[in-house]
Amino acid sequence: MSTKWNNEYFAKIGLVPAFQYYYGKQYGHTIEDYLEYMKEKQKKKHKEKVQRAKEQGKEYYHSYPCS
Repeated sequence: MSTKWNNEYFAKIGLVPAFQYYYGKQYGHTIEDYLEYMKEKQKKKHKEKVQRAKEQGKEYYHSYPCS
């Protein structure tokens, strides 16, 4: 469910977040710029999360045997 209801989904149905609206008016950024920024931000956060788990000796991804 979380993959369907992301920033891109809401932008495509016409709901513009305040962050994008402000920077769009202030600096002329488009909705595509906003979506690209948010994707890069999430990739960075995910990479940091995986790195922290590795530093703590935890396994972030688990492989489960198929039954």
